[in-house]
Amino acid sequence: MEILIKRYFALMIDMGLGLLISLGLEQGLYLMNLEFSDSLVIYLAILITILKDVVTSNGSIGKKIFNLKIISNSNEQYVSMLIRIARNITLSILFVEFIIGAIFKGRRLGDFIFNTKVVVFEKNYFVK
Repeated sequence: MEILIKRYFALMIDMGLGLLISLGLEQGLYLMNLEFSDSLVIYLAILITILKDVVTSNGSIGKKIFNLKIISNSNEQYVSMLIRIARNITLSILFVEFIIGAIFKGRRLGDFIFNTKVVVFEKNYFVK
């Protein structure tokens, strides 16, 4: 499967999980009769999206499912947790992300800003 397709499905899995977690927390607060802002679900979804790549050593759960890893574009080494978080901030402008991803064969705006790329990882080597 092409890496662009794997990245797309990994993102859909991560977004779906983020939405389920946000809605679950909202329902829990509602059932406990706690006061909360209507925009809480949106803020939680944004926070979960930004933090999604620190869930596993592979990055997000979607990336783990599709054997994807985030590495440095310059030296092909794993990137720090801080870089994995920072590169997801650009996901808040999804429309721009999809256009850039389509033009540059799967690299997102966050990849360019933080000099990273996502690769398929198979048995101790990267598939290019």
